[in-house]
Amino acid sequence: MNNNTIHFKNLISFTLLLLCLSSIFSCSKEENNNPFPPIIELKIGGIYTSHDTAIAEGSQICIGIKAIANGGVNLCNLIVESNNSQRLLDYGFNASSIDKDVLIHKNTDSIQKISVIIRNINGKSDTVSIVLQKNGSAYKPILSYVFILGGQSNTTYGSFASFTNGIVYSMADASQNQALIDILYYYNPLNLEYNCLASAGGNIIGIYAGTNSPENWTIKNTTYFSRSVVDIPLSAFDNAQTDSIIIANLFTNGGRKAKALTPNQIWGFQTQSGKFGLLKIIEVNGMESGSLKFAVKMQQ
Repeated sequence: MNNNTIHFKNLISFTLLLLCLSSIFSCSKEENNNPFPPIIELKIGGIYTSHDTAIAEGSQICIGIKAIANGGVNLCNLIVESNNSQRLLDYGFNASSIDKDVLIHKNTDSIQKISVIIRNINGKSDTVSIVLQKNGSAYKPILSYVFILGGQSNTTYGSFASFTNGIVYSMADASQNQALIDILYYYNPLNLEYNCLASAGGNIIGIYAGTNSPENWTIKNTTYFSRSVVDIPLSAFDNAQTDSIIIANLFTNGGRKAKALTPNQIWGFQTQSGKFGLLKIIEVNGMESGSLKFAVKMQQ
């Protein structure tokens, strides 16, 4: 084989390599610079707010969101922000479209910008915004209670309470007033439920004995609790006179129990009827025969 032949073959190999690299970079560039960004729009009419408006502080609006991939890669992230700083929603998914409603409460700012952002897998995005101007206040007075509940073996204090009337019930009386019971207290180390607040709808089995125990009830209201302790100053809870602090700490996807309660914790809750509130743990005494003292502030 002469040198010309070798040179010619090397030239062909080099040319093929350049073509391959060019193809790779071209594909990568096309993928990273997809010419089809997503499209987002807000639903209009009915219950939806889709344009700038003036509402009272604390008022609730519903923003309906629809987004499509627009022929590009799948969508992966929906974000709702308040004033470009507070993230109200950060929802990850992988689909070519999304249809979602989001509830927003007007904050204390005179002007609040709500931005809705959709992103696709390649990082391209689309944004829509509305501006909410404050027009008075919609915050309302609250109900306030202080409860002392006994553990399942306590013979002095009942283990059950109603947020409707602020009354503590023994198990026998609670069984006769099932529709009123919102919350109960027990201590169960076997399930790591140390000093636990729950609801009759929290699948409470084997804690209380007898025919009046919640597992035998026909009406089992479910109270949901925040998944973690609410991070607000104790003084903010103590001084609350309206539901503004409650609205500022609303939660979604709550649990049916609040466990490992200790003094000075603050938990959010939502009743079967949909009312939100906060409770502050004041004292924890003992175990199965002990007691729990806590304060409640909730929407009327």
